[in-house]
Amino acid sequence: MSLSPGKALGSFEIVSQLGVGGMGEVWRARDSKLGREVAIKVLPEAFAKDPDRLARFEREAKTLAALDHPGIGTIHDLQEADGVRFLVMQLIEGPTMADRFAAGAMEMERVLPIFQQIAEALEYAHERGIVHRDLKPANIKVTEEGQVKILDFGLAKVFDTDSEAGASPGRTLAMDEDEAGRTSEGKILGTPAYMSPEQARGEKVDKRTDVWAFGCCLYEALSGRRPFRGKTASDLLADILRSEPDWSALASDTPPGFIQLLRRCLQKEPRRRMRDLGDVALTIEDTITASASDPAFAVSAEEKSMPVARFLPWIIAAAAVIVVGPAAWFAGQRIPATDERVIPSDEGISSLAAQELLAEQPKPLRRVSINLDPANAIYTSTPGLLSFSPDGTRLVFAAGRGRSTYLVVRDLDTLRERALAGTEGVGANTFSPDGEWIVFVDTTEQRIKKVKLNGGAPIPLCEGNSIGLAWGEDGFIWHDGGPGGGLYRISENGGVPEQMTTISTGELIHMLPFPIAGGETVLLTRVRSFAPGGSELCALSLQTGEIKPLLDGAFGAILTPTGHLLYLAERALMAAPFDPHTLEFLSPGVPVGGPEFAIISGPNVPAWLGVSGGGDLAYVAGTDRSSAAVNINHLVWVDREGNESRIDAPSAPHQDPRLSPDGRRLAIIIVNEDLQSSNIWIYDLERHTRTRFTFHPGLTTRPVWSPEGDFIAYTRVANGIYELYIKRSDGTGEPELLSFNKPYDNGAPYDWTSDGRHLVVGQEIDPTAPTGDAHLVLFPVASDGDGAVLLETASRRGRISPNGKWIAYSSYLLSGMDEVFVQSFPDMTGRWQISTDGGIDPIWAPDGSELFYRKGGAIVSVPVETDSTFRHGNA
Repeated sequence: MSLSPGKALGSFEIVSQLGVGGMGEVWRARDSKLGREVAIKVLPEAFAKDPDRLARFEREAKTLAALDHPGIGTIHDLQEADGVRFLVMQLIEGPTMADRFAAGAMEMERVLPIFQQIAEALEYAHERGIVHRDLKPANIKVTEEGQVKILDFGLAKVFDTDSEAGASPGRTLAMDEDEAGRTSEGKILGTPAYMSPEQARGEKVDKRTDVWAFGCCLYEALSGRRPFRGKTASDLLADILRSEPDWSALASDTPPGFIQLLRRCLQKEPRRRMRDLGDVALTIEDTITASASDPAFAVSAEEKSMPVARFLPWIIAAAAVIVVGPAAWFAGQRIPATDERVIPSDEGISSLAAQELLAEQPKPLRRVSINLDPANAIYTSTPGLLSFSPDGTRLVFAAGRGRSTYLVVRDLDTLRERALAGTEGVGANTFSPDGEWIVFVDTTEQRIKKVKLNGGAPIPLCEGNSIGLAWGEDGFIWHDGGPGGGLYRISENGGVPEQMTTISTGELIHMLPFPIAGGETVLLTRVRSFAPGGSELCALSLQTGEIKPLLDGAFGAILTPTGHLLYLAERALMAAPFDPHTLEFLSPGVPVGGPEFAIISGPNVPAWLGVSGGGDLAYVAGTDRSSAAVNINHLVWVDREGNESRIDAPSAPHQDPRLSPDGRRLAIIIVNEDLQSSNIWIYDLERHTRTRFTFHPGLTTRPVWSPEGDFIAYTRVANGIYELYIKRSDGTGEPELLSFNKPYDNGAPYDWTSDGRHLVVGQEIDPTAPTGDAHLVLFPVASDGDGAVLLETASRRGRISPNGKWIAYSSYLLSGMDEVFVQSFPDMTGRWQISTDGGIDPIWAPDGSELFYRKGGAIVSVPVETDSTFRHGNA
């Protein structure tokens, strides 16, 4: 049936044609029954004649009709009249974004609210499992009231049916527009100019394909041109797959944060792309807020969980930040104080005690103690939290309440402190060479971000949970803690991190990078073990890739403007004249300062040190081992509403609690006072008694109960090697070492099989491989051997379901961020992704009806069915 104005289609009178596209003709019509005007989309003939496609379309249309969001055009009904199948949809007046873009680039203040609404609407649908797949300016309208409406939402998936029949995913007989607006059959589904690379290749797509299309639309709004171009559709697809957008086409006043946001949305590799448009919406919202108000913010008193860095079993107590002026440590000697005075504070924080000393030339040295605002107590439980601006006028440090942290800027000329918005959960941080930016680790999201010192929304750069960061003058940001334990660098504008070093056998990690010699060389610490003296200062040549040893037994290095290398050794801060070109010490190192630099034994990270371009030194004061403190906490039960009830047990530095199968005992790690060792203790929850269970030197961790509760498996770390033991849970008998045929790194027991004959173990078979995640290994308890590898791309905490049919684990490599997955056990067939925006540490409910996992500081519950087949609901 051919439609034209004035014709009737069932109860609808055709008024005018609105458009023709790959998904069919769209007409304006009047609903004679309800007295309203609607939009009617007539399905393509090839589609309407296919019964299987129609049946699937009806199922999908019901899902799409359930979308109830102000930013999504509503589907009212699916009808048939006179042999024509058509959709009845909400009629939305006004021009499309394509019409607006035709007039050229839009002003930023107009772009922000529109694209915030687009991101929020997309997030709403993604949370319900629906992906648009054909987002483009022609499918976006803005009403006179300023309300965004996304059209044809989810219809691309409805039309994409060949993949279910075994054809290449993403290909269909549906019509598609080319660059000139014409249509053709048999193309890859979607509009070429806005296709993601994976969509262009005909691969399976997910919500990240909408992120790409969103980025294309945002780029076009800001620049007035499409990010990718070509004379033909083939040329266009080739440009998408091979080229980068012309970033110079953006207006010169485009905020750097938005350019970075665009870069993250238009990453060609999906796992490097922004994963959640909800985060994009929040970034835009923060930008709108920051532009209209003071960027300073008040931090909530709510404590958020902040994971302690993986390789840092030490903590240092501190009461203040110390600033040392032009340095008397040049001379390698201590000079008696000659004067003291009090400097008033206009903020009323406290007075400052200063000592003026004589150094070479003579240069005066001022040793100044800065007492911080009690509301911004410095957080010292992990390193890398203090930075000194290159010009010496500002300090940035991580303040915290409990284990919640945020960045604070201290202006030394005014003594004012202000918090930086959006930096909650901050870890390591450092300044840009121009002093205008801070790069930091978001330990909650495990991402490296940068933020403008004067405020604005943080800009994500890459995944990472680094201990050390360094921003070189060549525009590269160096970080450690990447997969495989090597050093990485990334452009200051973001992108894919480039691996620069690879650890060798016997090494645990390369850490604390520090570029010198104009970026041609990078200082680093090579760690063999975390025992005292188990590290070595080295220098990486970027020209040859060679790593040159500099000083054994030392840890962390900072080259000062005076030509001295600062490092930690023998429980003291040391300084030695150093030639950055020959990489030679000009004389032996000498201790700097007194007991305030005698931090603690072990791998003493210079993480509380900052050096300005003028040679000023900032550090966090410590005294000696007696000042070291551990994270004392108490045990609590938490119900589903988050209410806590304290367990009758002494407070202690607890870690990794595990309940026995009968729920009557608790195995838990207690860190010893020396901060270099830990052991397992058993709490009897009925008798309220505590008994020490292990007596190993060094670190003991990861207790796991056997199914009957009669044994506990655990890991002991000795000289960088992880040894797996089992011991009777009543404490009798000696621990039994389970021998692997070769040493392994990052090994830990996760769970027992229901028959008690095997352990699920996390084992990194090749520590030099840059895979990061440990393999899941099924290891026999009763005999020696390497065990059977269950999964080579798994990660942490593999846990078997109560009925023994399924295994849950978290993995970074499978999706580009930590997510929770389930597979059948032990054949490891099938795979279901449980979490959608991050998750770790899965654990099953005792009856197998729920799967819990941790997301930041929250515990998430997902309903599951684990009988004959596996099914799961939403969090």
